[in-house]
Amino acid sequence: MMFEELKDVSETGGTVEETYGRPEISVQIFEWMEKKKMKFTPSQLANFVDFIDRVHSIRAALNYFESVDPDFDNMDYKAKNWPAYDFLARSMSKNWNKRPW
Repeated sequence: MMFEELKDVSETGGTVEETYGRPEISVQIFEWMEKKKMKFTPSQLANFVDFIDRVHSIRAALNYFESVDPDFDNMDYKAKNWPAYDFLARSMSKNWNKRPW
């Protein structure tokens, strides 16, 4: 099933979410990729963190990010995982009143 979904996405030329309209499928695909030990680009990691936030919670997204890059230096804006951190920081500030994460 996973390969069929990826094939459908490649044929449309869009993203998983654009093709299916559900971030849950995107999370499933990223989880499958992770189990296969595939490496994520910084932008893919940022997308995965975004989908985890939308499907589960900002806390789950933050926990995942911290497990992937436990030594991340948020003062180094040139760090390879900066896009994912930037997404988390923006999402947390946007949802500040909805704490706890």
